[in-house]
Amino acid sequence: MYLFAIAIGLCCVYIGLLFFFPYFFGQKNGGITRGSIISFGLLFLLSITAYWIAYSIPDPVLGNRVLHSLGGGFSAFIACWLAIRDSEIRIDRVRFVILSILIVSCLGIANEIMEFMLQSITGVVYADSINDTWLDLISNTVGIVVAAVIFVPFIKSDPVTVPR
Repeated sequence: MYLFAIAIGLCCVYIGLLFFFPYFFGQKNGGITRGSIISFGLLFLLSITAYWIAYSIPDPVLGNRVLHSLGGGFSAFIACWLAIRDSEIRIDRVRFVILSILIVSCLGIANEIMEFMLQSITGVVYADSINDTWLDLISNTVGIVVAAVIFVPFIKSDPVTVPR
């Protein structure tokens, strides 16, 4: 149930970013389009696939690393990339990378705070030690770097929109 909520949360973050990026960069907001609805579905599917991959790994520690890398950092960076693409704003690579890293890192920290709160309230163990929290954040960072290497080249170096 928690992972389903995280998948829905990632999709909601995408919708928020779809409106935030044009506002932040002082550009026209295109709103929700057919392309953004498709991106919403792709993010949900990516998130569920990441959870399926992570939980199919027999070693729970390695599975948790994959979950935070693929289902956390990578997926959240893709949400930023799709929001930039779908909002059709003009942005250069450096600004996109810096802002996306900050946003995705904040989302990772928010997830760790949520895990801590849920563990404190429900008694369900999300992190058996402080090292698990730090490893989760490192795994998120690995996911960010991998996604950046793959998707940033699709942003032209001069400030133009991301091609479809």
